[in-house]
Amino acid sequence: MPDAASVSTKAPRQTSRRGGWIAAALILFVVASLIAFTQAPHPRLDGRGLTGWLAYPIERNPSDRLAQVGRGINAVAISDDGQRAVAVGNGGVILTSSNGGQSWAAQTSGTTNRFNGVSLSGDG
Repeated sequence: MPDAASVSTKAPRQTSRRGGWIAAALILFVVASLIAFTQAPHPRLDGRGLTGWLAYPIERNPSDRLAQVGRGINAVAISDDGQRAVAVGNGGVILTSSNGGQSWAAQTSGTTNRFNGVSLSGDG
């Protein structure tokens, strides 16, 4: 039968190993969480594929990336070079983009009437 000294020596060692694994798991969790929450959003919303999901697994704030328009959009016109775009809609909404739709700016129309169509001329 083991004496009291040998029993008390083994118990703290097992506890310290368990504590080490818990600490390592906690550190890994914190590091992985920080990496996930500081990553940039995916450059495109569609066509990610498996590698895209691995590189950009979460989208934290899609509302910061997608335009929020309180009224419906009825028409969109895009320039020949694809860089300039104008969108119009209900309540006199006019949105313009000069970077291919990456960002949009609201313009004042001076009316609350509904716009049903828009076009761009060749010279912009």
